[in-house]
Formats: sequence, C-alpha cells, structure tokens
Amino acid sequence: MTRTDAPDSPSYPTAADDAFDLADIECSEIAPTLAKHLRTFEAGALVRVRTGRRSAMEGLRSWCRLTGNVLEREEGMGDALDFYIRRKSSPQP
Repeated sequence: MTRTDAPDSPSYPTAADDAFDLADIECSEIAPTLAKHLRTFEAGALVRVRTGRRSAMEGLRSWCRLTGNVLEREEGMGDALDFYIRRKSSPQP
C-alpha cells in the first residue's frame, strides 16, 4: 500500500494522538466502533487505526469521505493496515 502523501510534505503526520486497533472487530462494526472512539477526541486529533482486514480498506476510505474526517495517510506492511484519520471539527454522525 502506498502513502497518500510524501514524508517530507508539511501535512505528513509525525505522530498520532492515539492508536486504535480494530483487528478483532467484524467489518460491519468497524464504522460505528470507530465513530464512537473518535468522539472522545477534540477536533483535529490524529488517530492511527490498525486493522488486518483488507476488506476494511474501502470501507474506511468511504466512511471518512461520508463523515468529513480526513484520511491523511495509509500504510500497509504484511497483514497490518494503518489508517491515519484526522477528526473533523463538528460532532460525529
């Protein structure tokens, strides 16, 4: 998997405010679980979401587009997929 922007880009996050592992979550529960988790953070917080489910890739991308949260970066190594999501400024749906 490739990154969504270059490491030397000013928008490239250096560290996440939190890491959230969705490895044991069923695909149908990923979006509501993530929304509930993100609500605990202030606007602009960066959360690294990890999953081992390749089927979650498009779902997380779509969820970010629909909710207004920003998918800043994607990384993949082996079975682990990391999504760096920046929380939007208004409340989650």
